[in-house]
Amino acid sequence: IYRTLPAPERITLRQVMLRLVSAGPEGEPTRARVPRRLIDGDRTQEQLLDVLVGSRLVTADDGVVTLAHECLARAWPRLRGCSAS
Repeated sequence: IYRTLPAPERITLRQVMLRLVSAGPEGEPTRARVPRRLIDGDRTQEQLLDVLVGSRLVTADDGVVTLAHECLARAWPRLRGCSAS
């Protein structure tokens, strides 16, 4: 998905993915449950979220989105190398 996007959308994808990760008790990355309304409102973010859901990397139900599996937060090199700042 990342490679198919133009540079500005890659930045937006990074922002969406970082919203779906939080720090666990030991500081380790952990998937977070995020109310979809926090992402809705930005058309590009909504479209990218739909792509992630369609690719089964993110789940969406009852107005909440989350990474499909904890390993995406911990073992995925592109996401693991990101910082929230």
